[in-house]
Amino acid sequence: MELEQILLNAAHLGGAIAKDRAFGHTISWKHTDDPVTEADKEAENAIKRVFREQMNPNFVGEEHGEENTGSEYTVYIDAIDGTKSYVRGDFLSAVSIGVERNGKLIAGCVYDCMRDICYIACGDDAKLVHADKEQPFRHRAPFKKLNIHIDERGETFHSRLSNLPHGTITDRGGSIALNLAQLAAGNYDAMIYNKPGKGNSWDTAGAAAIANASGIELYDADGEPYDINNPKNGIIAVRPECREYLLPLIFPGKKNSHPRLEHVQ
Repeated sequence: MELEQILLNAAHLGGAIAKDRAFGHTISWKHTDDPVTEADKEAENAIKRVFREQMNPNFVGEEHGEENTGSEYTVYIDAIDGTKSYVRGDFLSAVSIGVERNGKLIAGCVYDCMRDICYIACGDDAKLVHADKEQPFRHRAPFKKLNIHIDERGETFHSRLSNLPHGTITDRGGSIALNLAQLAAGNYDAMIYNKPGKGNSWDTAGAAAIANASGIELYDADGEPYDINNPKNGIIAVRPECREYLLPLIFPGKKNSHPRLEHVQ
């Protein structure tokens, strides 16, 4: 079975579990302000079953940790990225899956199961799947105002962009994977997620593959190329159409060189 179809099958199975449990779940707490539901755990196990049947890869998952099978493939799983949003019921949450081969990120899938919208990329082929119909990602429409998402801890970047003459800054919250996939699909122009010490490879691997396939530039909060294996210093994504305008504002005094993730091919 082709990798794209494995990703779709796994994401839809995990998403079906999350959707079925959406209005009735038991919540426990891993840490303060860090909830987990039975749907998180059940969906991760279901996603693993799909991959085991086809390729028996290594796994890195939020709920069940690492599993080494000796395979050349590693699958990163966050079965419900944005669990707090899922628990609240506003459902800015998604199934997130990334696939590495020999240490290089080769594919990703982010599934907005409550709206049945799947963002997927294998290699440089990125697209949207809804109701079994495929749509290519669109170029961002030339709106009069840029739409930039900055999380609640991005005070430094709020200050740098406070005088942006042609822009709207919002804090959407929810799943970082879903926000990044939507940016890649053309929904908005830039995203700044600046929570030092927060973030894990399973949160961002799937969306990073989608972003890279779409030409989206990824940086950390210091303006260095973003590394999914060391994601603790925030993530900043900028669409190529507005890089020359936005990057000098986001990283004043720093020269950025249009990086693509080195581990993505």
